[in-house]
Amino acid sequence: STYGLQRLVWKGETPFELQEITARPDGFRLVFTAPIDRDGASEQSVQVKSWTYDHHSSYGCPPRDTHPHAVTSCAVTKDGMTMDIVVDDLELCRVYEIDCAGVRSEGGAGRLLHGVGYDTRNRAPE
Repeated sequence: STYGLQRLVWKGETPFELQEITARPDGFRLVFTAPIDRDGASEQSVQVKSWTYDHHSSYGCPPRDTHPHAVTSCAVTKDGMTMDIVVDDLELCRVYEIDCAGVRSEGGAGRLLHGVGYDTRNRAPE
């Protein structure tokens, strides 16, 4: 089902997931629940796009000014759990969608169950 409530039952096994996104001055830090495949981790394994909204007193509006951003660098930490990406043309007051569909678990077999995350960049991180 794509709508409504769904019941999740814990089976005692942590799935391979994108756990956390943190803004960095030049891009984002992506933390995963398990080590990632270093050989497959590259600028091409992550896609980034952004958009903004009109700011007005009435609630809601469609996204506007949507455009992709180049991922120019990718570095994986020694433990394999974290990947830092450098992203071109970062701006404030935009919503960033980070799609990690190309990232695989260590050994290259496991795919992310939910590989998309969002960050609203309202101020520049230090």
